[in-house]
Order: sequence, then C-alpha cells, then structure tokens
Amino acid sequence: MTLLPPLAAILGLTVDELLAGEAPPAGESESGAPAEPPPEARLASQAYLADRLGSVDDKLLLAAVLLLLAAAYYGSLFGQMSALHNLVIGMVAYITCRVWHGKQCDRFAVLGLDTTVSRRRARTADRLFGIVWAVKLLLWWVFNWLAWLLSANELGLIVRYRIIISIGNVNVDSHHPWLLFYSMATVPLLLALTAVFAFSYRRMERETRFRPLAVGLPLLPALLGAGAVGWHRLQAALAIMPDYGEEFTDQDALGQAIADAGQAALTAAAAVLLVLTAVLLILRRVTHGRMPLVSAALLAAYAVIWLPSVALWMDIGYENFSSPYGTEEITIQLGGLATLLVLTALCAGIGLFADSLRRKPRPSAAPAP
Repeated sequence: MTLLPPLAAILGLTVDELLAGEAPPAGESESGAPAEPPPEARLASQAYLADRLGSVDDKLLLAAVLLLLAAAYYGSLFGQMSALHNLVIGMVAYITCRVWHGKQCDRFAVLGLDTTVSRRRARTADRLFGIVWAVKLLLWWVFNWLAWLLSANELGLIVRYRIIISIGNVNVDSHHPWLLFYSMATVPLLLALTAVFAFSYRRMERETRFRPLAVGLPLLPALLGAGAVGWHRLQAALAIMPDYGEEFTDQDALGQAIADAGQAALTAAAAVLLVLTAVLLILRRVTHGRMPLVSAALLAAYAVIWLPSVALWMDIGYENFSSPYGTEEITIQLGGLATLLVLTALCAGIGLFADSLRRKPRPSAAPAP
C-alpha cells in the first residue's frame, strides 16, 4: 500500500482510481472540473516549445550568415564592384526571413513562452546586416559617383604641388609594400566576424551587453597617429620642394627625406600607442576586470592598420621636379582609404561581439554551517 500514493501521483490519478482501474474522462477530475496537468507535463511542454523556438532562431542565423557573405561578395570587400541590384535582392531576402521570424515569435508568445532573447537576437542580426548593407551602398556610391565628380577637380594648390583625389584601385594602382596584406586581410577578417557573430548569437541571454564605446574609443588615438605621420611626410616634402624656375636634380634625396620623416613620426606614434596599450592593461588589472580587454586589443589592431599605411592613401610625388616648371601631385587615394576603413570596421565588429562573450562572475560559495 505504501507504493500506491507515489505511483498514483506519477500517473496523475488518485489512489481509488488506480485501485478501480479506471480514470475520469480526459481533461476532467472526479468533481467534473477541468483537471490541472501535472507539473512534469507542463515542464515537458515548455521545454519542447523552447526547443522549437531555438530552431527558429537557428534558421534566422543561417539566413543572416548566408546573406551577409553574399552582401560582402557582391561588393568591394573581395575586390569586386557589383551591380546595385544584387544588394537590393539580398536585402529583400533578409527582410522576408526577418518577417517570418517575427511571426513565429508572436505565435510562441501566445503559447506562453518568453521570446525576449529571440527578439533580441533578431535585432542584433538586423543591426549587423543593416551596417554591412549600408557600407556596401556607401562604397558603391563613392566609387561610382562621388569619385568621378571629384577626380576632375583639384582640391588645392601648394606652390608646385596639386592636391587631387583619385579612385585609386588598391589592388592595381598602389605600390605600397604592405599592399598584399591590406588587400587580402578583408576575407579572413570577414569570415572571423561571421563566426564570432554566430557564436555570440547562440550564447545571447538577457544579461548579454554590448559596449560600443570600448570598441570605438581606441580608434581615436590610432587616427591621430596616422594624421601625425601624414603631416610630417607632407612637411618634409614642402620643406625641400623647389620653387618655380628652379631645377631639382636630386629627386632621390626628396623621396628619402619624405620616407625618413614618415618613419620618424611612425616610430613616435607607435611608441605612444604602445604606452597607451600598456596603461589600459594596467587599468584592467587594477580595476579587477572592469576595464575591457577588448579596448587594449583593438588599440593594437588599429595601430597596425593605420600607422604603417599612410602612403597607401596619401601619395606624394616628386619625380617631375627635374623640370624647372614641372608640377607634382599629392593624391588622396579613395581606394586605400576604403580598404583601411573596411579593415577597421571588421576588427571593430569582431571586438564588439567577442566582448559580449565575456565570462559571467562565478557565484560565491555558500558558507559552511
């Protein structure tokens, strides 16, 4: 007899019903009122619905990853400028998937399931896809319209230097020694961004936080350092530049002076950024992890991208000064700038999603009685 009560509880019956071998009609108790489902059944139902909702989230993730890679392929990230309609088709496809996901979340919410995390995952995918699509559209507009308008006009004239803007296909026209690295690094960085985004998407919870300031602020010192390097190269060129009517035969000396000035400024800027990186790491140690590690890592990455690459986007000529009235050009290469900006955006995205994966604090152990 002692086994009957627990056995009846497991089966959702009373002891009398178990002994009689009969159960009340489905959905009713002995009094005729609707019967409450057992807790195990409710838990199993919620677990099943949560699993189905997770499957819906995974389908949206798959669609977002495929369309992100497609949007990058039909653009300049892989060195190709494709037609605008390819990007529009990708956007329409993503919006279709996004509407389907929203409808599925509404249906699960009606069944009593909490869809907060799923909706937040979708909003994160929306922002990432929107940023990538906007960057593609901006590059398409710059290279197909703005560059052609500006390339026909001089921005200014400094004695014998003409300042112009060039489209500057970074894969063909540039002779920068780091050209191969800069032109090919976009592909592995894009794949890394996609992987980190997918991992962050799957592990997202209510407490997950994104810190864009920790990703964006380290860019400012790197840009200031790159500007200082470019300024010193320009000042060196203007200091040795001959006046109109003067013949300048030692062009190699001018080129070497520009390179030396840039190298000296590069060394100083790298030293300053190295000190800033060390300061950030010390602050992280002192504040017990409150200072995000991603800020120090991205400061180093931004420095590698921007400091050695000034010649990639600002070309200073000097060969035509052999003629007494010859002029030279200071060329702003839009292709080089676009490549550096894309590399920067990819590193920032990787850092943003990687920072959201930071470990949760371990719960403190309960004191022993």
